[in-house]
This record gives sequence, structure tokens and C-alpha cells, in this order.
Amino acid sequence: METAHLHSDNDTWAPSGIAFRGDELLSTSDRNDLKPIDASGDRFRDVLSVGDDLYAITTNRSPRGEGPSDDHLIKLSPKL
Repeated sequence: METAHLHSDNDTWAPSGIAFRGDELLSTSDRNDLKPIDASGDRFRDVLSVGDDLYAITTNRSPRGEGPSDDHLIKLSPKL
């Protein structure tokens, strides 16, 4: 058994989606001290890297969601 590279220790940061983008590891979570890539206020649940774009789904309709009331499929593209 190997030691985990990343763990939530005594805090639960609720990772729900994870993907690699090149050498970067992307994770959707409820943790605020990770490097954010979007500030929309949506509650992200999964992420997928396709080419230069990222696709993410939200679950804002969850009772715990604090963002907009509708769920979304969001495409994030780099500025050219």
C-alpha cells in the first residue's frame, strides 16, 4: 500500500470529480483554499478535459448548494 499524495486530513473537502490536464490535476470540490479556475458560484461536481477546453457539470439544485438555482453544463475555454 502506498501513502496517498493528497488527502483531506481531518477536514472534508468533498472531492467529487477529478481529471488530469497535461501535468495538472483538476478536482471539483467544496474546498475554498484550492486554486480556483472559475468564480461563478456554481457547485461543481465533475470535470472533463477535452483538448484546450474544460467541461464541468454543476449540482446547484442540491439542498446544500449556495450558487445559482439551475444546474449547468459549463464549457471553460482559454483566452486566445
